[in-house]
Amino acid sequence: MTLTPSYNENSLLLSCIIEDTIRLVIFDLFSSE
Repeated sequence: MTLTPSYNENSLLLSCIIEDTIRLVIFDLFSSE
């Protein structure tokens, strides 16, 4: 087994997580008003 760092997959996953988090925060802000 060789460990091959896949930066593309990691950055894609990270951006997806960040996007979801931002959506949750924005939705929470809007719903709290």
